Amino acid sequence: MTEEAQRAADVVVILGTNARLDEVSGTRYERWEIGEPSLRDIHGMERMRLVRDEIDARVHRLYEQLIAK
Repeated sequence: MTEEAQRAADVVVILGTNARLDEVSGTRYERWEIGEPSLRDIHGMERMRLVRDEIDARVHRLYEQLIAK
């Protein structure tokens, strides 16, 4: 992600603990750590749906925060 794109964003979301990004001063960042279903012995499509649903819920919460400003 370019520095220009980061400066233009209202919020930059970094997904997971392994993702790395040089942060730009003055930009708001959130790191979303998504629970790993496979650690609870959930695999395949069920795992993917749980991850998808958690990300979807977080996106909706962030959207609501941003439009409330």
